[in-house]
Amino acid sequence: MTDLEKWMLGCTIVMTIGTIGAMVVSVIALNKKQEVRVQQPVTITITEELHKIFAAREVFEKHVAENREDHDKIFTKIGGVERGAAATIEQRVEVVRRDLVEVGKQVSGLDSKTELQNQQLARIDSKLDRLAEKH
Repeated sequence: MTDLEKWMLGCTIVMTIGTIGAMVVSVIALNKKQEVRVQQPVTITITEELHKIFAAREVFEKHVAENREDHDKIFTKIGGVERGAAATIEQRVEVVRRDLVEVGKQVSGLDSKTELQNQQLARIDSKLDRLAEKH
């Protein structure tokens, strides 16, 4: 083996050992980082921050119950308004129906009167024709 080959072999061995060492250091660092991420104080901090942002369960459930009561009251009022409106409309429709019946009676009476007047006009016309023939 020549001196050059010895130097190349030596450098390769040193580089391989350095690479393996770097990999070991990286694995150890990753394991330590994972352990730090799982520590309890971090979870407590997150939980405390969430409590600052969101309402407690009791407060939320109370709010839901109040909303449910409000909605029930609103729907009850709406039902009352609808029934009242329907009753008012029915009363108005009944008035219109009575008016229509009255108008129908009046039109029927006018038809009878018109028929009588037409008959009288026909008699008057025939009398005028007879008088005109005589003169």
